[in-house]
Amino acid sequence: ADEIIHENELNKIYNAMNKYHGDERIDGLLFDFINFYGSYFYIGNTRRWHRREIRIVRNNKNIHSYRDSQGFRKYNSIDQFNSRYQGQKLKVKKSAASIYHYSYVRPPNLMQKKTKYFHSFWHDDDWIKQNVPVKNGFDYYDVDEVVPFTGTHPELMHDLVSKQDWEFDISKVKRNFTMKEWILHVIEQKTGYRIGEYKNYDLI
Repeated sequence: ADEIIHENELNKIYNAMNKYHGDERIDGLLFDFINFYGSYFYIGNTRRWHRREIRIVRNNKNIHSYRDSQGFRKYNSIDQFNSRYQGQKLKVKKSAASIYHYSYVRPPNLMQKKTKYFHSFWHDDDWIKQNVPVKNGFDYYDVDEVVPFTGTHPELMHDLVSKQDWEFDISKVKRNFTMKEWILHVIEQKTGYRIGEYKNYDLI
């Protein structure tokens, strides 16, 4: 598991669950994501990272996971779900809380092994040989942009954070934007609006 809830935000979640529990229109609750990258002290802030996802759903047997960890959708039956029908987007409200996402924070050699293993779910050995470089450690600097994390970590993470034993020098980040990505990123940073954002939910 690489998603953690901060103990300081539990009341926000309880309050949202109590507020919308009786409203049958609401299928789930939406969480902001804090995506750590390279180090426990930096986070991704570009379009490559999902900003929000559903992480609490109503107790409804017709709601199933959709696209791995991306979220959830509603189906009329289990047969419809098994048929790879896309399902209906859930109607959600914001929880006002965040998910602390640590998928890209681990020693570089372990991160490289994880990357190779991850791709093995969808690709054969030949594809992996051609697309996953053989090297001792993951190149954390091959990324568009990261920014310093200014908050506090969940208590559960304090021990791991204190034991980080690899270097991550933000000045070495390659900032590998295409021109289109850079323009969209600048617009988002100035306005807060992400053009063409994929949203696996209907926010009401």
